[in-house]
Amino acid sequence: SGRPRVVAIEILSRSDDPACAPVLLDAASEDDPELSQAAKMGLARLGGQQVDAGILASLPGATGKARLVLIELVALRQIDEALPTLSKWAGDPDPEVRHATVAALGVLGREEESALLVRLLRKTKDSEERADLESALLAVTGRCGSVCTPRLAPLMRSTDAGLRIVGIRAMASVGGSE
Repeated sequence: SGRPRVVAIEILSRSDDPACAPVLLDAASEDDPELSQAAKMGLARLGGQQVDAGILASLPGATGKARLVLIELVALRQIDEALPTLSKWAGDPDPEVRHATVAALGVLGREEESALLVRLLRKTKDSEERADLESALLAVTGRCGSVCTPRLAPLMRSTDAGLRIVGIRAMASVGGSE
């Protein structure tokens, strides 16, 4: 049964020992959803730059479920140093990776990432992907404010009415006098 493993992971994550991070990372990639969630929450709570550094070091070689878990952890732990990697993965061929990456960009993104999100919005016709990108863009523009205004111009000038609507929403989230 998976329950004893979940309890063990919960106990381990409460130790606040960064040395537990590799074990928690492995458990976070398991197929058991309860175990995986417990491990991810433990990693989110675990303190220390050492844990962030381990997550960052694991990013480049990560594939499959491990990549998805690391993307989620980067957002949960607010690891801004992962933004260059996330920006690369925003165009990944795997829709699950794109979805997770765009969500993380919504949490961490800054002015530069708003431009990336606008470019991706202009490329896709998929309604689910557009909704993900719009949510992320609204989060970034709402957090960063008027510095994002110039980045929104391509949406506002688009011949695609849906993109113009996204542009209007993003401008509203920016606020300010511009």
